[in-house]
Amino acid sequence: MFVYNLHNEGQISSDMNKDMEGYEYILDKYREDILSICGVISWNRHIVSLVRKAIDRRNDMIEHYVNKLILNNLPSGKKIILFGCGLDCSWIDVILRTIGVEIVAYVDNSAKQFNNNIVYNLDEIRKEENEVFIIATRNYQDDIAKQLDDSGYKRNIDYIKFSDIFW
Repeated sequence: MFVYNLHNEGQISSDMNKDMEGYEYILDKYREDILSICGVISWNRHIVSLVRKAIDRRNDMIEHYVNKLILNNLPSGKKIILFGCGLDCSWIDVILRTIGVEIVAYVDNSAKQFNNNIVYNLDEIRKEENEVFIIATRNYQDDIAKQLDDSGYKRNIDYIKFSDIFW
C-alpha cells in the first residue's frame, strides 16, 4: 500500500484529514518495515508526500510533518552549522529555526554575510563535538562534501547533506 500511495498519489480516504491521518498511521505502523526494506530515502519521500499534501490543502499539520521529517533525521542533541549560504540555505534556515533547532554558525566558500549573520570559511570554524554540519545547498553539495571529507570530517557523523533528509 505505501508503494502505491507514494508513486500513484493514491488516497486512503476522500476526506482530506482522514486521508492524511490514515497515511501517517500506515507509515508509523510499518516504519521499521519501510526503513529495512526500502531504506531511509524512501521513508523520507513518504513524509515529504505528507508535507506536500498538507501544503496543497493548506492543512495545519504542515509543521507536524516537517518536524517528523527533519527531527527524525537530524543527529539528536546536536547544534547545527549550515554550510552553503545561498537560496536553499535561506529556507532551510527558516525551517530549522521554526522547529527550534539551534544554528550556531554559517559557513560558505564565498559569502561573507547571510541574513545579517557572519559567514565563516571552513578553515575559520572549529566544530565542537556537539555540532554537526548540514550541507544546505543542492548545487554544490558534492563539492562541499568532498571539501569536508578532505578536511577530515566524516559523513553522517560530522556532516550530513540536507538533500538526504528532504529532497
